[in-house]
Amino acid sequence: MSIDKYNVSQGQQSVKRGRPFKGQKKDDKQQRKRNWLFVIYPGDSAPDNWRELLQGLCVEGCVSPLHDKDINEVDEEQKKAHRHVMLCYDGPVSYEQVKKISCDMLHGTAPIPCNSMRGSVRYFLHMDNPEKAQYSVSDMISLSGFDVEAALDVSGAMLREAVQQMQLFIIQEGITEFCDFADWCLVNNLEWHTVLCEKRTMFFERYIRSRRYKGSSVKDEGKG
Repeated sequence: MSIDKYNVSQGQQSVKRGRPFKGQKKDDKQQRKRNWLFVIYPGDSAPDNWRELLQGLCVEGCVSPLHDKDINEVDEEQKKAHRHVMLCYDGPVSYEQVKKISCDMLHGTAPIPCNSMRGSVRYFLHMDNPEKAQYSVSDMISLSGFDVEAALDVSGAMLREAVQQMQLFIIQEGITEFCDFADWCLVNNLEWHTVLCEKRTMFFERYIRSRRYKGSSVKDEGKG
C-alpha cells in the first residue's frame, strides 16, 4: 500500500481586501457573539507585524497554519496564501468591533460568527477533507493561552467511533504494516493520526501485527 495515491491537491487564489468570507450571512452584522472567524493574507495585505498585533489584543484564539496549497474548487485556480483566525472573547462582542480588527487593522476579510471552536480548528487543518491539502497541528499558532490540543481532543463516544472506523478501514484495505497505516493517516486523516499516535497506539500495533501473522500462517498451511 503506497501513500503516493493519496497525494492532495495544492494551490492558491487571490481575494480582495475586506471582502466578506464565504459563508457570511446578511444578519451577521447585527449579531453579538463570543467567537469570531476571519481570514488574513500574510505577505500580501496583512501588515508584517500581524502576529504581534493579534497577541497584543490579549484575546484567546488561534491562527491556522499558512494555507499555501489550497485550490479553488470552481475554477481550479490557486488560492492566495492565507491564514484563518479565530478569536474567542470572554463575552459577546459585535460584528463592528471584530471588523475593526479583521479589516481595519489586519486588512483581511469581514468576520463571521464561529459556530463551533472544535469544528473550526478541524477545518483550519482540513481534517475532515482528505481531498484537500492537509496541514499540521504543530503549525497552529495559539493566542493568549488558547489550548489547540484540547480543542481537538477526541474522547468518549467519538473515540470509540474513530477506533471502529479505523479498524474497518484496515480490514477493507488489507493493511498488514503499521507504518503504512500511520503514513496514510498522516496524509489523509489527522484525527485518526492523533488517535493512532496518542490514544490507541498499542492496540493498533498489535492488531496489525496479528493480521500479518494470521495471513502468513494461512499461506504456510496452504503450502503444507
